[in-house]
Amino acid sequence: MANFELTGIEIKSNNSHANSKLHTEDVFVKTRYGQILVTIQGQRGKTPIITYPDIGLNSKTQFHGFFDYPDNSPLMASFCCYHINALGQEENAPTLPQDFVYPTCDQLAQTVIDVVNHFNLKSVICFGIGLGANILSRFCLLYPDLVNACILLNCVSTKCGWVEWGYQKWNRWYLSSGQYTEFTNNYLLWHHFGYKTWENNHDLVQTYSDIFSRTNPVNLSLLINSYIS
Repeated sequence: MANFELTGIEIKSNNSHANSKLHTEDVFVKTRYGQILVTIQGQRGKTPIITYPDIGLNSKTQFHGFFDYPDNSPLMASFCCYHINALGQEENAPTLPQDFVYPTCDQLAQTVIDVVNHFNLKSVICFGIGLGANILSRFCLLYPDLVNACILLNCVSTKCGWVEWGYQKWNRWYLSSGQYTEFTNNYLLWHHFGYKTWENNHDLVQTYSDIFSRTNPVNLSLLINSYIS
């Protein structure tokens, strides 16, 4: 079997919804732990899907392109997506105060119910990746009667190993000082793609390196600390 490298990725700006084929809106929702951004794709009133992204990404960079893909048009005729961002992880998020106590993963799961109640959703389908899968699995355990189905990708239910723990601790130290370093970028690439994809798909690596670099480093350090605690 021949080997192929993914090249020529075209990235469109996520700063507006002008190119989206779906009705899209941004709503800031007040939760018990702070204000979070929820981006909505589709028509309200349709069967709701709630999503939660992985570390280093936000709702737009993780999910918007997937649900807006032309082949998904029949799907989105029946569903509406409520994309939840972790606190302070949306694009252009202001830096959280120095004395801010970031929510634990269990508490982040509680912000999901705040979003569900804000939009008066009676039942939902959950779709999470990585960290997002961890958070939504906690939400499902807390509120099983609200969940119709759950899609979890790369969900880890155990604590990280010592090597990954140390890697993340170093990253948190760099990020908390406001630095986004090559060390952190390499960690995020490994977290999302593993070494094989990282080494073989250079265009993909460059694209996502640019996406990761646009995150707020201080806020990301707080999220990573909650994830490994």
